[in-house]
Amino acid sequence: MDTSVDYSHHHPLLMLDKSHTPPALRQRLLEIMFETHNLPSVFFLRDAIAACYAVGRTTATVVDVGYSGTMVTPVYEGFVERSGVLRNNACGARNIEERVLEMMD
Repeated sequence: MDTSVDYSHHHPLLMLDKSHTPPALRQRLLEIMFETHNLPSVFFLRDAIAACYAVGRTTATVVDVGYSGTMVTPVYEGFVERSGVLRNNACGARNIEERVLEMMD
């Protein structure tokens, strides 16, 4: 007896994405979510805006240090200032790890 029930058509989906995600990729994700998973609605929220909301702010400079790079995103009144977004692939945790390992040798 199969007791699994698909409740996906009852629940909307909130997806966090990066400030530099191309619109074509977002469009493709929407197609997959609606066609494959039968979701009633999907909302894309920039991860920098979510970080601001998490600490009760609508204006901030968000610094995201990831494994492969660092991104600085200015957020003003809940909107990303796209002209101020900076991305540096040379300053991620991987580069820091490599440098520390070099210094230890």
